[in-house]
Order: sequence, then C-alpha cells, then structure tokens
Amino acid sequence: MDQAENPPQAPRSAPSAPPPAAHPASAIPLRTPSSASTEDTDTLLSNYAAAERHNPESTKRGCLLAFGLTLGLVIITVTTVYFLFYAHR
Repeated sequence: MDQAENPPQAPRSAPSAPPPAAHPASAIPLRTPSSASTEDTDTLLSNYAAAERHNPESTKRGCLLAFGLTLGLVIITVTTVYFLFYAHR
C-alpha cells in the first residue's frame, strides 16, 4: 500500500452546534416610537416622576440608622479585640 494513494486525514471533530437563526427577533412585532401615543408617554413619565420624589424624613431616618449600625459595629469590634488580645494580660 502506497502513502500517496491514502493521504493521512485530519481527526474528526465533535459535531458543532446548529447555526443560529438568521433573524430571531424578527418574529416579535415591535412598536415604533411613532406608533406610541402621547397619552402613553405622559402616563409613563408621570409614573416615573412620582417614584423619584424624595422624602426628607425617610432620608434622615436612613442616615441615622446607618450611623447607629456603624457605631454599634465599631463598638462590638473594639470590645471583641480587647477581650481576645488584651484582657488576659
């Protein structure tokens, strides 16, 4: 048997994944900006504008809560370090 008659072949690879669909999003109908009514736009904007309003009372309460939790954590850490490393001297 001659090598020229049967050249070596490359190893076969595993089957590849199927090719992706050409336009997968084309099956979903999309609304264009020109088809949206002014009322829809105003309704959406008013919903988000109402959600963005800030309440100074809740902001103050949140800051005080964060300060209290941080202070408590510092006190617990200092107390733990004291009892673990310095109390037995």
